[in-house]
Amino acid sequence: MNTLIDKKGIVIGLVVIGLLGVSAAATDDSTIICVAEMDVAWVATDGGQSFASIPSLAGESLSAVLVSEGVIYVGGQSGLHVSTDLGATFTLRGSDCGVPPGGVSAIAQHGGCLYIGTGNSYVGVSEDGGETFRKLARAASWVSSILPLEDVLYVGTGGGLCISSDGGESFVTRTTENGLAYNLVYSIAADDMGLYVGTLHGLSISTDGGETFINRTTEDGLPSNRVEAVCVNEGVMYIGTQTGLTISYDGGTTFEAKGRDGGLSTGMVRSIAVCDGAVYVYVGGDVFVSFDACETFQELSTDAFNAATARSMSVE
Repeated sequence: MNTLIDKKGIVIGLVVIGLLGVSAAATDDSTIICVAEMDVAWVATDGGQSFASIPSLAGESLSAVLVSEGVIYVGGQSGLHVSTDLGATFTLRGSDCGVPPGGVSAIAQHGGCLYIGTGNSYVGVSEDGGETFRKLARAASWVSSILPLEDVLYVGTGGGLCISSDGGESFVTRTTENGLAYNLVYSIAADDMGLYVGTLHGLSISTDGGETFINRTTEDGLPSNRVEAVCVNEGVMYIGTQTGLTISYDGGTTFEAKGRDGGLSTGMVRSIAVCDGAVYVYVGGDVFVSFDACETFQELSTDAFNAATARSMSVE
C-alpha cells in the first residue's frame, strides 16, 4: 500500500522496538514515525530516535495508516482510530459514526475529504476530518488502496480497479478483460503522464484514465511481477516489488533497480513515500531513507521489524 502527504512523518505497518543510530542530517527531529503490526502500534516524534508503544491499540488488528497535518489515522478491524495528540490517545470511529463494516483497510485524503475502504468492499468519505462518514458505492471486492484526485476516484481492490467520476456514487471496474495486468490491485499512483497500477502480475500503465492499459513485467525490466507499491514524484516513478525497489525516469518504459550496492535491502517492498526530496522505503522488514535520489540509503530500523506482518507506510 502507498500514500503521499505534505509534511514529514512515517507510518508503517510493522513492529518496532527501536532504531539504530541515525545522524541528525538524516532525519528532522520533528519527524513523526508511527508503526503498527497486526496487534500493536508504536510512535516516535523525534525522527525515529526513540519509540513508545500505543497501549490503546494493543490487541487490535491493524491494516492501514495515514498521517496528515499532525493527525494519525490507523485503520483496524474495529474501525478508524484517530489521534490528534501524536498517538497519546486515540478515538475510535466506528459504525456509530458511519464507518462501513468490514474493518478499515485503506485510508487516503484529498481536498479536505478523508476516504476509507474496508475489507467488505465498502468505500466511505468524511468531510469533517473523520468525525462522521458517508457510505459511497460498493467496490468490486475488498479495498487495498484509494487514490482520490480532483475529478476522479480510483479504488484498488481484490477484484480489479474501480473508477468513479461522480464522487463515488457509482463505480466502473477495470479487470484483465480491459487489459489490466491482474485483478488483484495493490497500489495506485498518478501524475500528468499517466495512471500507474501495481498488481500481483505486473505494473499496469494507462494514459487515458484507466480506459486501456499497457503492462510491464520482468520481461520489461521489473525485478519481480508482484508490485505492491507505486509512487510518483516530480516525474520519477518508484516501484516496489517482491524482490526490491526499481525506478523509472520515463513513465515506465525503462527501469533501474536499486539494491544492496546503495545500502538498500532487497526483498518485498510494501510502501514507498517521498517527502521534501527524501525517499522512504519499507522493504523486507526494514525502513530506509535516501537523501540523494536513491543512490544511497540509510537504515532506520532494527531486526525487531517483522516483515511477515508489515502493512503500510505514510510520510506526511
